[in-house]
Amino acid sequence: MKQIKNMSQIELAAYIQDSLQMEGINVVLSGGSAVSFYSSDKYVSKDLDLVNVNFVKRSQINSVMERLGFHERGRYFINPETQFFV
Repeated sequence: MKQIKNMSQIELAAYIQDSLQMEGINVVLSGGSAVSFYSSDKYVSKDLDLVNVNFVKRSQINSVMERLGFHERGRYFINPETQFFV
């Protein structure tokens, strides 16, 4: 598996989604990053908007994100290895 710093936006989104799903947390990509994927990068976004479809507690999401190296900053999750935030 690639290191986070070498992942494209779509690879990072899939990695995070898979990691959350393994813990029973279902998310769907939306917003600008989804538009970016479907428009062949005609629109560029640096964030990954993931919708928590089962309304899982944020503390559960935070636990998974911490394991992935992301730290909560305000309403976002930041990882120093990537320019993308969640």
